[in-house]
Amino acid sequence: MTELAYMVREDWGQDGTAMVPQSAVIRSWLGASPYMFAVERAEALVAGRKGGHQGVISFIAPEEADRVVVSIDNVRGSLGSDSVLEHPITVVYPLQDGACEVLQRMVRDELFTRVFVMIWNEHDLVKTWLDGLGATNLHTGASVAPTAPLLAEAIEMIRMAENNGLRGGRGKDAVVQLLRAFAGEGLPVDSATWVRAYFSGGGSFEYARDLKTLVDEYNRGVRHRVKAIYRDDIVQVLQERLAEQQR
Repeated sequence: MTELAYMVREDWGQDGTAMVPQSAVIRSWLGASPYMFAVERAEALVAGRKGGHQGVISFIAPEEADRVVVSIDNVRGSLGSDSVLEHPITVVYPLQDGACEVLQRMVRDELFTRVFVMIWNEHDLVKTWLDGLGATNLHTGASVAPTAPLLAEAIEMIRMAENNGLRGGRGKDAVVQLLRAFAGEGLPVDSATWVRAYFSGGGSFEYARDLKTLVDEYNRGVRHRVKAIYRDDIVQVLQERLAEQQR
């Protein structure tokens, strides 16, 4: 299983005061050189920008001979015949869904034993994904608590209904009805918790954005028109299912 860790750009740089010590923390987690880096477009790196991709790479691996930089789309091809590389990779600022999906497949297929991600902004969806998978925040040394079993059951039901997406049809019906049911029981219905749980359950970046939109709309008071596909006591049904599994 791939070990995951990350750091947010702001925590790494701290107004230009902490890049050196924070990079040392990252190197300690990564292990010995050489260091492999993946960026969205390796050919577009701009030298001299301390807060940019090249700056991150240069601080983590000061010696040019100690680093290999590839485009994230070409990571698999760069591995050659090795099915699993016994060496970590650092993914720098994955922003586009395409890059995040490649990263997701990389972890799912266990191409590397360790993956570190430098995140551009704390609100980036890739951070939610990493938290959902239990990644370690190297700035704090902590991980987010695992998804509550009851919510994990609800997410499994959403995944079963998402064949045509979550913005309409049965997928939307499932999300909205489960949100209403959880809210009625006083359970958390914030988008951060639900999207994190969705990623923990194997959800995609594409549908995660739709889920976040629906949950945020629900919390703003939007009254979605949906068809009832579950019983009114769906939360109790899920609780009974969990109790049965634990026997």
